[in-house]
Amino acid sequence: MSLLAYKTIIRTFDKWLSYRLKTSLVYGLLGVGVLWQPGLVFAQDPLLPSKKPKVYRSMAEALAEPEKVIILDLSDQKLTQVPGGISQLRALEQLYLSNNKLSSIPDDISNCKQLKILMLNGNRLSDLPESLVMLKNLERLELNGNVFTKIPSVLLLMPQLKEIYLFSNRLKALPEEIQTWDSLKVLRLSNNRLKTLPESMGDLGALEELHASNNYFKTLPASFGKLKKLQLLLLDNNLFKDLPPQLIDLDTIQAIRLWNRNFQQTAIDQFKAKHPQTRLLLEKNYEGKLWALQIGYQQGKQGWAELGVMNGFRKDFLWMGWNLATEYNWQSQAWGVRAGLFVNAGIAFGLYGVYYQGAGSATSYGFRPEIGLGTSIFSLH
Repeated sequence: MSLLAYKTIIRTFDKWLSYRLKTSLVYGLLGVGVLWQPGLVFAQDPLLPSKKPKVYRSMAEALAEPEKVIILDLSDQKLTQVPGGISQLRALEQLYLSNNKLSSIPDDISNCKQLKILMLNGNRLSDLPESLVMLKNLERLELNGNVFTKIPSVLLLMPQLKEIYLFSNRLKALPEEIQTWDSLKVLRLSNNRLKTLPESMGDLGALEELHASNNYFKTLPASFGKLKKLQLLLLDNNLFKDLPPQLIDLDTIQAIRLWNRNFQQTAIDQFKAKHPQTRLLLEKNYEGKLWALQIGYQQGKQGWAELGVMNGFRKDFLWMGWNLATEYNWQSQAWGVRAGLFVNAGIAFGLYGVYYQGAGSATSYGFRPEIGLGTSIFSLH
């Protein structure tokens, strides 16, 4: 076999393997039985050498040969400001500044005209400079774990962006102007304070992935069904009372994750009939309001028995709620009323008060530890 033919076979297999690995990643995260190993690396064939760019990890190292710097990683260095000199790195394509203490980004970062990836996760940013609009090659922008309360206005002037990451911020709303993101493929908005999505959401014609878990959505915009390239949609831990009807119009959707709050089975069946190949994950991690019968007993210096009700509100692994019970204390031969509040994340803590009326009367307040197991609460005194 000739060397040229051998190279062609290797390249074809590598392209096929890359595609299959990407597919395994998407579905592996959604619980399908496909094994995906994040650290898996396939050895390069010696006939096809691959030279990766050097990663520079300090400004001193980078400024020693600025014309060669393609990747600069200054993450986890406790930086309070972006080091001077970055604007001299005219060949820079990837800049990593995550997990520092940055509260602003300098204007001269716009001199890095070749920049394609900018990662600013885990800082203290609340806005971005308007000069970022000059970064015409920027495709991926990561702003997770900052303190943004609104979308920086400069982002609305950057239609070339393909991936925007904004999860774990303090966003309260998205502007209608997001329709300018007509190249956007990935948008991650989980762990914010969003209550609605704008009608212009349906104009993001290139969008393939939307992560919007852990917000306060009750409905989706009417235009949502126009997202004809959307493949992955994560909407768990929101406030939907039923399966959003717009989902049935998503022709290319491959996987959806929601928390099932007693959705109507008819809507679920209709969706599955139209999208039999779609992975629809309706998890029960969010169970809404739960009533339970509460029975208590204690013997010792203060012996009592109680019977009452508990209204538990479960959100993921966290219980919040109140309870109300009638108690009888046989030491004082008194009947009482007991009311309490509790928070439970495996081990629960609550504050309760009791008022007794009988042979004697007393008012008692105090803390009590509790242990939660499943949907039940077991008290330890």
